[in-house]
Amino acid sequence: MKYVTIFQYLTWFWRGQDVANPRPIGSLPAALLQPGCGQAVAKTRPGCGQDGAKVLPNVAIRSWGRLGGLTKRAALAGVGAMIGASALAQIPGQTTAAPRVALKTALGDIIMELAADKAPITCANFLRYVAAGRYNGAVFYRAMKLVPDPLIGLVQGGVENDPARSFPPIAHESTRVTGLSHKDGTISMARFAPGTATSEIFICVGDIVSLDADPAQPGDNAGFAAFGRVVEGMDVVRAILTAPVSATAGEGVMKGQMLDPKVTIAGAKRITT
Repeated sequence: MKYVTIFQYLTWFWRGQDVANPRPIGSLPAALLQPGCGQAVAKTRPGCGQDGAKVLPNVAIRSWGRLGGLTKRAALAGVGAMIGASALAQIPGQTTAAPRVALKTALGDIIMELAADKAPITCANFLRYVAAGRYNGAVFYRAMKLVPDPLIGLVQGGVENDPARSFPPIAHESTRVTGLSHKDGTISMARFAPGTATSEIFICVGDIVSLDADPAQPGDNAGFAAFGRVVEGMDVVRAILTAPVSATAGEGVMKGQMLDPKVTIAGAKRITT
């Protein structure tokens, strides 16, 4: 079966093309915004998204061995429960307000507010990476522009699927359950199939509600796991989206979406409000 990337899907969507045939597994493709860099073809490729952006829906959980589907889901739920208790623990002196995280990038700071009350597993996972310093030295590496004016698209970043910096995948929290939506400034998780999200995130510029779960669509209609929003620094996000890209890196419609140079995340830390 031929799989397509979310970038292909969205390109077809915004061009008004018929996407019924190009996306054989439903309204959302198998790649599901998982960056497909490095481990997307089950081997390391340092040039993230340049020649390794294949779309294999199961590679993110391949290392889980022969666990059955139900066992995997139970294990994922257990992981979420374990990390939730510690990562969402209140910082001394902090109120019960929504957790906030500051990303210090080469182009400026981005302040994120997490919807921990609505997407506790996803937020706990993100905070676990922050607390462990896994995003220190990470990068934004992809900028997908869907509409130039008004500017609509997304930027994607993380640890580029580096196994040494990735925790196990987490259970998928559908927007149908959380009530969140992919609007301007929404932070969401990249994934392959539901339940494979690990480290990679993306930030929406403009409303892209087609990334929400939609049970009316065939195939994989679970959408992406939105878990927060940018409250300060959308100017930085837009600067990343319009930053220089390589003319040759990337495959297919992804060509021209790979940032060159990548935008470094110098640090990520939880902050008080």
